[in-house]
Amino acid sequence: MSVTKIAFVGHIDHGKSTLCGRLLAESGAVPPDKLEDLRQACKGKNNVIDYAFCMDAFCEERERLMTIDITQIPVRIAGKNYLVIDTPGHAEFIRNMITGACQADAAILVVDAAEGIAGQTRRHAAILSFLGINQCIVAINKMDRIGYNERHFYGLKHNVEELTASLEIATLHIIPVSAMHGENLMHRSKAMPWYIGHTLVEALTGLRAVEESFKDLRMAIQAVYPSDHRDIAAARVEAGCVHQGMKVLVEPNHVELCLSDIIKYPHSVKSAKSGDCIGLVTDRDSFLRRGHILFNPDSPPHVTNHIWANIIWLSEAPFKPGMSLTLKLLTQESGCCIAQVKQRMDSSTLEDEATEEQILCLSDIGHVLITTDKKLVWDAFKHIPEMGRFVLELEGRLVGAGTILGSFTTD
Repeated sequence: MSVTKIAFVGHIDHGKSTLCGRLLAESGAVPPDKLEDLRQACKGKNNVIDYAFCMDAFCEERERLMTIDITQIPVRIAGKNYLVIDTPGHAEFIRNMITGACQADAAILVVDAAEGIAGQTRRHAAILSFLGINQCIVAINKMDRIGYNERHFYGLKHNVEELTASLEIATLHIIPVSAMHGENLMHRSKAMPWYIGHTLVEALTGLRAVEESFKDLRMAIQAVYPSDHRDIAAARVEAGCVHQGMKVLVEPNHVELCLSDIIKYPHSVKSAKSGDCIGLVTDRDSFLRRGHILFNPDSPPHVTNHIWANIIWLSEAPFKPGMSLTLKLLTQESGCCIAQVKQRMDSSTLEDEATEEQILCLSDIGHVLITTDKKLVWDAFKHIPEMGRFVLELEGRLVGAGTILGSFTTD
């Protein structure tokens, strides 16, 4: 069953959660008893349901009127299956926003019609570009606040197109909506007869799920367990497909193995696909270890100590040369250092500049050269995102996230 994962992103108070909640309610994904609970919770507020509460499940979120954590809800709309991912808009929770967005096949960027493009709008758009999300719908929300004004919408639409073009984001649709009043969501708005484009739901049906099975095979070993006189390696199929009897190579040791059995507990299966967590039995017991990457010999990954990458710095303490960091990519882990900051961008202003200071501040995006202590098995993010996405830690704390562009020798 194909499921399209959609992240709702944008500046705080631009209406992401309200848009998500209204869409879920009108598509029948919110049970009637929960809607009644919301009506009771919203008494004293003109008896108007605050649809954001469908998404902001935590009490703290309701009290602070902001999304803190990501919320994921499966929904079926117009005969297609989606996973709606509501992400926080506040700068304080940028890590959570990245966590939600990096799982998505597509994004809906929500912009307040009255306020227009704000700092977090630019930052979230930059992160979408950084994560390689190339299916984007822009919802110009709160059109009711500007009297559904056509000229104002098209002026803002032009500004949004300039922003997304500068970041090389392919914008599929820019739609005027009012999440509070349900305009241009499920049905065409009578309040905006001048708009003849897609409704939000019509635009959603044009999105596609990323097809994983056609990618080159990549499996990450998580652990190895002894069982009945044989070793079973717990693995996750990160990309592609695998089947019994298949010959694979293992990096970073470059050893060939044959997969004699594939287990989806408690049964043996003939094959597995991307996203499956499986057990592997091979013809060479006791060889596999956590951190090993298995792949088809005809389509090998890269194995190097040097990578060029884009990173977003997530620590309030700025990066400075000489920091000893830990890089984690899937189950691989290695000490590393950022040997060079070639370029940096302030993600809230999108100012891009070459830098000699070699410093990155909170939310800066840097084009960097990373040197790892151990050889790293990887693919360029544009080729296989699962093998080109990593995090950086400092003394056990998350300080950065990155995507691999290529190797030092080919840059």
